[in-house]
Amino acid sequence: MKFKKYTAIGMAVLMMAGVPHGVFAAALIGGATTTKYVEKQEEKKLLTLEEAIKKAVGNNLALKKYEVTRESLLKQIDSSYRNDKSIFDAREFQEGQLPSVGEPGTPAYEQAKQQMDYQFQKAMANSDVVKASLISQRGSIDMNTVMERESIGININRLFTSIQQKQKDIEILTQKIEQDKKNINIYEKQLNLGKISQSKFDELALETTKNANRMTIEKSKLSGYYRELENATLLSNIEKNYNLEVKVYDYAPFELTPETQKAKEQSAADLSALVSSKTAAVKISTSKYDNYPYVMGDENTTYTQVLDNKYLSELEESEAIRTSKANAQKKYNNIQELQQNIELTKKDITKLENQLNSLKNKYSLGLISKNTLDNSIFALKEAQNGLESLKTQHYQLRQMYENSYFAGL
Repeated sequence: MKFKKYTAIGMAVLMMAGVPHGVFAAALIGGATTTKYVEKQEEKKLLTLEEAIKKAVGNNLALKKYEVTRESLLKQIDSSYRNDKSIFDAREFQEGQLPSVGEPGTPAYEQAKQQMDYQFQKAMANSDVVKASLISQRGSIDMNTVMERESIGININRLFTSIQQKQKDIEILTQKIEQDKKNINIYEKQLNLGKISQSKFDELALETTKNANRMTIEKSKLSGYYRELENATLLSNIEKNYNLEVKVYDYAPFELTPETQKAKEQSAADLSALVSSKTAAVKISTSKYDNYPYVMGDENTTYTQVLDNKYLSELEESEAIRTSKANAQKKYNNIQELQQNIELTKKDITKLENQLNSLKNKYSLGLISKNTLDNSIFALKEAQNGLESLKTQHYQLRQMYENSYFAGL
């Protein structure tokens, strides 16, 4: 009777609260059927590398600025060419007016003609310098536009592979922390049995805390990669809302002949933004030198100063070319170093595999504990993940090197 009384009271309370009777009927009357309210989670969307690059390109502020600047430069260049026509038209008009000054050969005629020629040369010289500057700026904008697009592709690819590798790192580290918990229990037992000292226990315990601290750092790095990707694509909360397309790449040693390396270094110099900016300065200084002393506004500049400026700009261009070639060589050397580390890690993995097989035999004979075997298994997993991390770095660096726009930076 008490059960029925409490059940009836419970139903009354629920109905007063606005909860339908049928929802709780089975639960309250002891039925096996229960109703659960489960909030439906939306399935994650797949974000492909191509789509991410496309969004990043479309949202890139630098590219939009380059586009606006280039359009403005094109209008200025067109205006400069129209100005050239007006200069020629003015000269033609002035030539038609010369007879009114005097007969050819007279002092008045020759003076007027000389003045006309000087003004024409000066106007054309100034126009040539202006066009050289505008055309150089346009070339620089075109170079920067291409580089920005290439940079976006490389950067998004880097973020995809970095996120992929960092997730593996965190997965392995999670397992490592679980193994640390098992190890610390063993250490406590050894301490209680007097097999190790308190200082040794503290030392071993400290080692286990390092992985917990490292987990915080690794998760922060992963979040940083996601934030970079969100800033580039303007997609919100990518980690929660999207699954990233898995980047599959095959590792292969990368070797070039000395001749091919030299050709690559030259290509890096030819397409380097560092060099292109200096080349633009050379064109402008050369134009001023070729048109001296007619350039408007430079009447107080001496011939030596104009020549020095041209010489210095050429030196800066040469230095930029050397720097770009050296940077390309450094990248190639770094790739070779990574390949050596990869081969060394492979050898370490082979050793760990052999050790593990030996320990498995010992464990089957009861000569070692399960924890000792687990530690060996995990050491192999860590080494294998380290190998994958090196291969990821190799892939990212090779992308930079093989793209001539960035090989020299």
